[in-house]
Amino acid sequence: GGLVGSEMCIRDSPNLVQARNRIAKCQLTMGNPTVAKQQYLKSLAHDPNQEGVLLQLGRIELAEGDATGARQRFERALELIPDSVDAMVLLGHLDFSAGRPDEAEARYRQAIEVDPARPIGHLFLGDLYFRQGKFSEARRTYQQVRKIAPTDFSAALQAGVCTLALGELSASESYFREASQIDPTQWQPHYYLACAQAGQGNTDAAFRRLDEAVGLGFADAQRLKSERCFQPLRSDPRFLKLARTLSTP
Repeated sequence: GGLVGSEMCIRDSPNLVQARNRIAKCQLTMGNPTVAKQQYLKSLAHDPNQEGVLLQLGRIELAEGDATGARQRFERALELIPDSVDAMVLLGHLDFSAGRPDEAEARYRQAIEVDPARPIGHLFLGDLYFRQGKFSEARRTYQQVRKIAPTDFSAALQAGVCTLALGELSASESYFREASQIDPTQWQPHYYLACAQAGQGNTDAAFRRLDEAVGLGFADAQRLKSERCFQPLRSDPRFLKLARTLSTP
């Protein structure tokens, strides 16, 4: 209804930017970013001062691999709305991808300063530290997200992964259990729980968790075979059987 109504509005008034934006949003929802981009561009031609449209266009261009075009959209959005947290973190993402982690960190910190109650700046900063191997700093940042948004799946999972990477196997388990409770449909908490349990010698528990992960969609045989934490399981016939099962098309 919304899409048809918007198309009728455009026939009646081609300059009605709201109708074009509505159609674009519908097209994005339906998985048609190219069509959505066309509508957003027409909307922007009528009103170039739309922060939300600039951000959406930038995201589409980023997905297309056009980092330069995306940066121009995000910078323009930030000019229009100097406290746009979304523009800041997206520019930070581009900075990090371009090999400028210090500039990315500055962007994320600016976003946090503008709106410390929004998780997104903290999450991006945590991911930055994680990719740099700064697991203590990353965990501390993810824990901040958990204070702001206790039901954030990514924050709980990533705090656990950091704890695992720091060698605190038993302590990591509580994060993974919590992540699994937040979203029971995801395989990752079970997979990492299996890692933690294998490292502590809890072989049977590790295999139960791996079975849970596979049941929820984990299917990467190569990752399973190369994961160092599963070294204690590799001589077990159950591991060999699982690896063969995942390798079979």
